[in-house]
Amino acid sequence: MPRPSLKQQRKEEILHAYETCIALYGVEGATLQKIAETAGIARPLLRHYVGNNDELLNQAVDRFLIRSDAQMNQFIDSNLQQSSELIEILLDYGQAEGQVNDVTIALALMIASQTRPELKLKMNQWFNQVSQGFDIVLTKMYPKAEVTQVKTVSAGILGIYFNVDSLLPLGHFVTYREYSRQAMQQLLLILENT
Repeated sequence: MPRPSLKQQRKEEILHAYETCIALYGVEGATLQKIAETAGIARPLLRHYVGNNDELLNQAVDRFLIRSDAQMNQFIDSNLQQSSELIEILLDYGQAEGQVNDVTIALALMIASQTRPELKLKMNQWFNQVSQGFDIVLTKMYPKAEVTQVKTVSAGILGIYFNVDSLLPLGHFVTYREYSRQAMQQLLLILENT
């Protein structure tokens, strides 16, 4: 009986390692050598399992987009009732210092999109989906709020969210995270008072 192929397992390990390298070094700094070291495999095997640099980037971006879409659908379906629940999900106080997360990957991909038109298109679509999904969540939580109010509060909270997570590599800013939480709460009060 033949042994099962390890190709899919290795591919997942490599893509995970590539995401880690993207978050730590950016797309341009995520060299094949760093990816291979992070994945714990020989560099020549990267091409065998995932293809060339462009194929590797496309697979990593698609993997990120699929994961992000699933997370957003779960977020929309969560039926949040209280602003504190929403804020807790967004600021995720359990986030470990220096942990690679999807926001750091997204930021690195957005930076790389400046010189890659196809990536820019995908990241624009991604952000539009995130923004629209967040608008849906806020509209469900505050059905009496006007569309303009929802979009304004949504923009403010998403700005805070991306800012806080972009600072994770600098360390754990307990006080700043608390002020960010309070800022989100103040924005949500706009919708609660409608």
